[in-house]
Amino acid sequence: MNTDMFGDKSPSGCYNMSTLGNPYFVGRAEKLEELEQKLVQNKECQKLAVVGLGGVGKTQLALQFALKLRNKKPAYSIFWVSALSRAAFEQDYFKIAQELNLIHTADPEKIEDVEMRVKRHLSGEHGGQWLFIIDNADDEGVLFGQPERPGIMKFLPESPDGLMLFTTRHQKAAVSLARSDVVELHELSPDEARSFFEKSVLRKEMLAETEVVGELLKELTFLPLAITQAAAYLNETKMSLVQYRRLLNKSETDMLGLLSREFHDETTQRRNAVATTWLVSFNQIRENNPTAASLLSFISFLEPRAIPKPILPSVLPEEEMEYALGTLCAYNFLAQQTDENMYEMHRLVHLATKLWIQKHSLVDEEGEKVHNHLVNIIPEGRYENQPLWTLYLPHVLSLLKAKGGKERDLARGCHLSRRVTSYLYACGRLKDALVSSVAVCEWSSHNEDAEDPDRLGSELELAKIYLHIGQHRKAMPILTRLARMYRKLCEGTHPDYIYIHRELAACHLRNGEDEQAVDILQRLVAILKDRCITNEEELFQCSYALARAYLFRENTTQAAEALQPILEAREYILDEDHPERIRLQLILAQTHRLKGQYPAAIKILKRIVEMEHTTLHENGLEFTVPQFALALTYISAGQPAQAVPILRQVVATHEATSDESYEYLLRAQSLLGKACVMNGQRVEGMRRLQHVCSVREKLQDKTHPRRILSELDLVRAYKTCGRMEEAKSLHSRLATVWKDLNEGEINWIERKLPSSSF
Repeated sequence: MNTDMFGDKSPSGCYNMSTLGNPYFVGRAEKLEELEQKLVQNKECQKLAVVGLGGVGKTQLALQFALKLRNKKPAYSIFWVSALSRAAFEQDYFKIAQELNLIHTADPEKIEDVEMRVKRHLSGEHGGQWLFIIDNADDEGVLFGQPERPGIMKFLPESPDGLMLFTTRHQKAAVSLARSDVVELHELSPDEARSFFEKSVLRKEMLAETEVVGELLKELTFLPLAITQAAAYLNETKMSLVQYRRLLNKSETDMLGLLSREFHDETTQRRNAVATTWLVSFNQIRENNPTAASLLSFISFLEPRAIPKPILPSVLPEEEMEYALGTLCAYNFLAQQTDENMYEMHRLVHLATKLWIQKHSLVDEEGEKVHNHLVNIIPEGRYENQPLWTLYLPHVLSLLKAKGGKERDLARGCHLSRRVTSYLYACGRLKDALVSSVAVCEWSSHNEDAEDPDRLGSELELAKIYLHIGQHRKAMPILTRLARMYRKLCEGTHPDYIYIHRELAACHLRNGEDEQAVDILQRLVAILKDRCITNEEELFQCSYALARAYLFRENTTQAAEALQPILEAREYILDEDHPERIRLQLILAQTHRLKGQYPAAIKILKRIVEMEHTTLHENGLEFTVPQFALALTYISAGQPAQAVPILRQVVATHEATSDESYEYLLRAQSLLGKACVMNGQRVEGMRRLQHVCSVREKLQDKTHPRRILSELDLVRAYKTCGRMEEAKSLHSRLATVWKDLNEGEINWIERKLPSSSF
């Protein structure tokens, strides 16, 4: 019995394969088996197409199949033609005609006569058994023709003894050529990629760095062409793996440079490069489907992963949009994720698309289109817009990163950067918000007038961020300058004037200058009351801020007096779960706490927390405010056991949404640390307090009141835990720092920690 799936060997056929065998070929056993089953063993079809991304190894798979067929069935003639262009096809057909002795070199025949002669011969009974491989069958114009010239499909032979194998990058072409007889080829598996790399590199000692090899192959997306190019580069330059990876990841420019560097491919007798292998396909798309080409260039400015469909420019009719996306998916440039409204672009294709746009000098033009579109669809940077921002932010940042240093690019991106800053600030990503805000203000200070509303707004945003991260000394000069500017620009009742002065009061308060803060807020409230509108937003905000300032001074009577009129007015017009009414209730609870009326404060706060279980997401930032207040009240009432689980949830929420420098996260961790120590959970408590001090040490100078307060909390914890030497050492250092504080800062710290005794 013959156990060979190809059968017995037979007399020899003829071959025109100038393409050589690939001694480095590895894996693909399942795909070779599938080709053999369909074409040879089970004879399921006579035509079959292998489809996959450029560089994935389609040509090598077809070559390997042809070599195996030649070895097992020598009677088969094997013909290899390129469909890369009409000229390449004609050249290969001329060689086939010569191989079959159908023409002589000197014959002055038209090429179409030669092509028809080859077709008739191989389609006839004397043609014998043959395998025809049509490589790079991507261009529909070449394949199926144009009005002025027929396509190559007209000249392909057909015979009961013939087999036809196409390689193509385009799903549509694959289906047109072979209907449902299509084999999809994807990247190598990690093990196959490693074996291929091991065979390809000269210096085998490099392979001992198994972890580095694995990371490199992952960065090359296990794409055979990329691995071949990397191996060729390493072989030619004798560069180390670590150096190559560093260059690959150093910058986008370096990566494009590496992936654009051509190498000679012995198996195809051509010069190749990863970054240029898809340029032919890009140009085909540009010619045949301009809408798809526009989407391709648009996506090159975004992040290649998790691309939400709504971020793309809309195309009407909808069918045209779907067809364009389908075209990009058919070329394997885009992949639709489980969520049908989410796409992903192959990382190396994404880089190649950037190169394509650069080659056509379209970076500025296309970048401006993308920017204008995003400005139109990106919402304001408010917390309630978080669902959309979560989807869009990586792509907005990718666009801004691509701007480079050109003045026009910076101007174009500044408006978008302002929205990004606002969103990052609203969601507690203060470290990122600060970087973005500083960059915006730096550009604005050199390119916009001092009184430009956009510039003033950006400077105010920066001051707010400084306040939020506890850098009130940096916020103060900005707010002072803005207040002076707004006094010139508008009257005292203007919303912008009021807002700036309210923020200035907050800065004075955090600087320990509570008298100045109260003075500013009292003047604002008096101005607004003169307008005889008691329920206006500005009056509410200023009264609220004034009440908080009084509570900061622990003056509960004046706090209640400031709050009562607005509380009464709002209770009639606000629902019980309205955020503004809840804020007022929080102030009222704080007043009770400071008076030592803990049961009354706890009752109010528990009601708010229970109410917000139904109106807010439990893991949302808004939910942490009443939780924190309730935990603080429990601690003040000597009930740390009640506070610990609440504070753990608060900390977990902030850790999930904010960076470690977020002020409210630090305060929550500090309070949780103190609660744990009070509750006998000293190991956890010490760990959390030490972490807070460590973060503040990186963020704040040694005289910062918040840093000093955290370190004083740690001194107390050391003493409670019997770690007296550590307590003494930290206490001594703080005693030195204390001398550098101003009176306002000392007053602030002593109010927060009355038992301080320096």
